[in-house]
Amino acid sequence: MLERAVLDKLAAMPDVKTVIAPLRKMVASERQAFLTHDRPTWIRLSAEFHTALAELSGNALLVNMMRRLVSRTTLMIASVEAPGNNACSFDEHEEILDALEQGDAALAQSRMAHHLGACADRVQPDDPGAFDLRSVLGRST
Repeated sequence: MLERAVLDKLAAMPDVKTVIAPLRKMVASERQAFLTHDRPTWIRLSAEFHTALAELSGNALLVNMMRRLVSRTTLMIASVEAPGNNACSFDEHEEILDALEQGDAALAQSRMAHHLGACADRVQPDDPGAFDLRSVLGRST
């Protein structure tokens, strides 16, 4: 629901292409981290995409709620997701940005719903001790 509101607001911005340009760079970095097998950076950037979208809305309450949700879901995903199982997250992020650039809030929302559902589907039990959560959060061990 939070991201639906964010996407609705962003799609209505007349300068949306300029506004979301930094997110295009973030998604490119996310893709690069995945391709170079830098899992901690990749997971962090994937999560930051959602917070960055909220920040663009200019709604501090929404940003605060999104940060809390993203931090919790990042911990869950990083601790249970099978490595390499989320290969298309950056592609899904790009599809959301494409819809925003078209000013199509409904399409962006549909793509976001698909993306979040796919993320939930990709989470699989794994050995939680096999991954360093501190590195995902950007803290050295």
